[in-house]
Amino acid sequence: MTGECNYGGRVTDAHDRRTLMCLLSLIYSPKILEEGYKFSSSDIYTPPSDGSYEDFTDHIRQFPLLATPQVFGLHENANITKDQQETDLFLSSILATQVLDFSMRF
Repeated sequence: MTGECNYGGRVTDAHDRRTLMCLLSLIYSPKILEEGYKFSSSDIYTPPSDGSYEDFTDHIRQFPLLATPQVFGLHENANITKDQQETDLFLSSILATQVLDFSMRF
């Protein structure tokens, strides 16, 4: 329901919607209540134990500031592809803002 109602209108591609629903199925699962459940293959991303508000916020604060591809179920090499795409976009943006001076003669 979260995927369809909250994100469904924003995710228009059928493959992206399927990916979103697969990722949400890891979170919205009865298994999350079982002891030792992990959101990824690493021991970093686990649901918090029952506790107070401070316990929940402390648990969330122990997560890395920069999420690894593992949290999304991706291989570590996904970072390489992401970095290459960001670099290409950055360089394309710089070239797009470059002023061309046609008055110069060679």
